[in-house]
Amino acid sequence: MKRVCLVHGWKGSPENHWFPWLRRECEARGYSVMAPTMPDASHPQAAAWVAHLRDVVGTPNEQTYFVGHSLGCVTILRYLALQPKTVRVGGAVLMAGFTSSLNISEIENFLSEPIDAKQVRLVCPNIAAFASTNDHYVPVQEGKILQKQFGAHLEIVESAGHFGSNDGYTEFPGVLEKLLDFV
Repeated sequence: MKRVCLVHGWKGSPENHWFPWLRRECEARGYSVMAPTMPDASHPQAAAWVAHLRDVVGTPNEQTYFVGHSLGCVTILRYLALQPKTVRVGGAVLMAGFTSSLNISEIENFLSEPIDAKQVRLVCPNIAAFASTNDHYVPVQEGKILQKQFGAHLEIVESAGHFGSNDGYTEFPGVLEKLLDFV
């Protein structure tokens, strides 16, 4: 069975933004959806988030797909980098993903060490990333880094903010389209 894991970001929840809509869309197609509430989302710790994701997902395989938003993307990338070389997952869609601390001290622990891009590409050869031209947290350059380092197919969206509900995103068909491309 195809499994989709939705990973929210800092100060977020599985009920924020477009996650409830995406969950319904995936479930309507018969996919099993995991949407964990990440531990202490207001004071996130990388080790705790990656461990929680590992516990929720169990054993990943080619029928396992990930969708993350903001810090959830970093969590997914760190999780994938820790998988054995023999593991393959179906794909990952990264919304407003990044690989630098963005000068935000609360999330620096997620980025104190580089993410093994080679390992991520091996485990997850299908990665799509969305970046916005006016994201007030994550510069569009971060999407270009995901493209270059992780081989992500990058889509730059004009004036989409941080792809959150405050930016008008309670649905995002582009995420679903990328996910369906991988499936």
